[in-house]
Amino acid sequence: VGSKRQARTRAWRFFLTMLVELEAAVLDQDKAVYVRIYSWWKLVAHWGVHRFDDHRGLPPGCISWTRRGMSYDLVRSKTTGAGKKTLERPGLVSRDAFFVFKDWLEVGYELLVAQGGNDRDYLLMLPAPGLGSCLGAELVYQDACAASRMLLSGLTSGGEVLLCPEGTRRERGSRVPPPP
Repeated sequence: VGSKRQARTRAWRFFLTMLVELEAAVLDQDKAVYVRIYSWWKLVAHWGVHRFDDHRGLPPGCISWTRRGMSYDLVRSKTTGAGKKTLERPGLVSRDAFFVFKDWLEVGYELLVAQGGNDRDYLLMLPAPGLGSCLGAELVYQDACAASRMLLSGLTSGGEVLLCPEGTRRERGSRVPPPP
């Protein structure tokens, strides 16, 4: 007896060229501040192997810097938090996590803190109109999908636009259904 299964939509898959362009975007002072911050998050999520919802359990105040890189405690995720076996999960994004542009990690973090400080219990904020800054409100799933589409559709390499495959509309690891 066959069962009806829904077609899976996949999370964004990054090509090496896309990761290099995200590194470049973080450092590009001609890009809007929010584009630079969101590029930084995409790289942190890639190197730290994070789901979208993990930003909710990664307050900026839990981030510290060591000689190895950006160290943090994920205080709330799918597998950690109140009522779970593990309360916190330590994480690290190495200073050596780069392909071309070494300073993306520190520069992106400085941009994020300059926009919202350390006094909140989530990492990502909504963009202000024009993307020149951040609003104080938390970025939710639907806004993150739109921000990812905006960011990834604007990536270029050698004058060529790096198009993302169709059907990759979701953030990594989210169970919220994609918009119609």
